[in-house]
This record gives sequence, structure tokens and C-alpha cells, in this order.
Amino acid sequence: APTSQSRIDRFNRRLPKFLHKYTNALGNAPVAHITSFLILHELTAVIPLFGLAGYFHYTHWLPPWIAEGAWIASGVERFGRYFKRKGWIHGEEALEAEREVDDMQKKQKLRKVDQAWNVGEGGVRLVVEFATAYAVVKMFLVPRIVFSVWATPAFA
Repeated sequence: APTSQSRIDRFNRRLPKFLHKYTNALGNAPVAHITSFLILHELTAVIPLFGLAGYFHYTHWLPPWIAEGAWIASGVERFGRYFKRKGWIHGEEALEAEREVDDMQKKQKLRKVDQAWNVGEGGVRLVVEFATAYAVVKMFLVPRIVFSVWATPAFA
């Protein structure tokens, strides 16, 4: 069976020369580099998630162009369950947030997005803000991966 070092060497031979400075270090310390990549990748998700959610919360603004997406519905469902499990919101607030998003997606009225988002307060608003931040962070998945790969050698 080929060793991990020989696999990395074989992989390296197939890559363009300018990428070797990144992959040679991976061959010397694979665990450190993989761990560094995973940490960077998670940091580029968690920090913007909380930063954007805070921005949306304190400015009372949500981007109207994102309100119709499937990622919003997924985020509302995910954060609704999480916040409910933590006891930060009540079950009916999570359901109300899901209903608001469903209603907006059915109506397809982008000009009324801001009014619709401001209907619910408290837990509903918080769930929708986190869901929107989640969708924005999800949109930037490829740049996050590229940045994480680029920064991994320096971080390892």
C-alpha cells in the first residue's frame, strides 16, 4: 500500500510548479496543515456569521435580494431548532419565523421585503437575521475555501 508521503509526491508531480510551495509543506506535516485548513475554514464561517447577524440585528436591515433563497429557509429551520433547543426562543417563535419566510417565498414581492422582515420581533427576528447571515456566508463558500488554502501554510 502506498504511503501518504508517496501519495502526496505523486499528487505534487501532477500539479503546476507554482503550486508546489503550498503542497510541499503539506507532505512534510500533513496533520498540521489539514488541521490548520479546517480551523481557518471554520473561522471564516463563524466570525462572519456572528458579525453579519449582529450587523443585521443592530441596523434593522436585511438584504432584500437574499430573502427569496432556499438558503434562507434552510437557515431559518436550522437556527430555529438550535435556538429552541438552547432555550433562547420559544417553539412558536421558530414556527412563526418559518411561516414568515414561507409566505414571502410564495408571494414573491421583493418590494415588501423590509416590511415583512420587521413584522416579527424578538426570537423571530433573531432567527431570520441568523438565517440571512448563514445564507450570505454560504454564498461565499468558494472564496472562503480559496482563502483557507492560501493561508494554511502560514497558519500551520
